[in-house]
Amino acid sequence: FARPGARLAARGSRAADEYARFRIDASDAGALARMRPPVWCFLDVPMMKHSSTAIRARGEWRAG
Repeated sequence: FARPGARLAARGSRAADEYARFRIDASDAGALARMRPPVWCFLDVPMMKHSSTAIRARGEWRAG
């Protein structure tokens, strides 16, 4: 998910370049689960400066 200062770096990453031909538009993201991999997209979501590691360490997020 978007973190301040990381959005542009992700868009220009090696992985983004390598899998560019499999990228779909964010407007089609609702169909990702029904598509054959590899398929991916960038989602523009509100920036959050919260640390995922800190949230997990405090027990505020549980898997499953």
